[in-house]
Amino acid sequence: MAETITSVNNDIIKLAASLEQKKFRDETGLFLLEGKKPLEEAIKAGVEIEKLFLSKEESYAAKESYIVTESVMKKISTTQTPPSVAAIAKKQDYTLEQLNGKTIVLLEDIKDPGNLGTIIRTAAALGAHLIVLTGDCVDLYNPKVIRSATGNIFKVPIVYSNDWEQMRHQFRNHKFIGTILDPDKHPIELNKANFNMPTVIMFGSEANGLSPKAMEYVQEYIKIPLQNEVESLNLAISAGIILYKALVH
Repeated sequence: MAETITSVNNDIIKLAASLEQKKFRDETGLFLLEGKKPLEEAIKAGVEIEKLFLSKEESYAAKESYIVTESVMKKISTTQTPPSVAAIAKKQDYTLEQLNGKTIVLLEDIKDPGNLGTIIRTAAALGAHLIVLTGDCVDLYNPKVIRSATGNIFKVPIVYSNDWEQMRHQFRNHKFIGTILDPDKHPIELNKANFNMPTVIMFGSEANGLSPKAMEYVQEYIKIPLQNEVESLNLAISAGIILYKALVH
């Protein structure tokens, strides 16, 4: 039988509410899950659920379960309309040395949580083998990223690394492909790119593209040919088009 919590000043509730901030996620190694779909995907992926908060009695695999009032759920939630279920979960801990795969998505300086979550969701849907975050990316466990990814952050390994030489060594059998519109880099059009060999597909920030440091490792540039004098696309849309070509088409 789950214990009932009615006070927003309960220490467990204070902990859950603090996880909206990256500082406390980093300090504790924990993050907040909101809603049934992300929770179910996390459990399916073997993520440890430390504490579970429910509006009514339900059965989920968690170390501790609590029935909470509406006001308590509002205190925990980062959304205007609180969910019926939320949880404190343990971060997945990967190192670069553990991971590899044929098609790797490398994301540099992605600051918009909606873009990051959508790219992760798309990469998982299309079958990417690994996602590497580098530079000044928004925190993977930011609640907005988790919502945008709709629980799919657990379906493909995701790792942080700023060690470019280690990445070059780890993926030494891969071709590093950079996405760019600058004609001075002589990018080839997407429909002419060859994704049959192992590849690391590199995406930079929507505002600035890949950094000069990242460009040092690019072996081939590609671009999406655009019509009607459209200069660029939203980053997540661009990533979806390129990853479809790389992984499916």
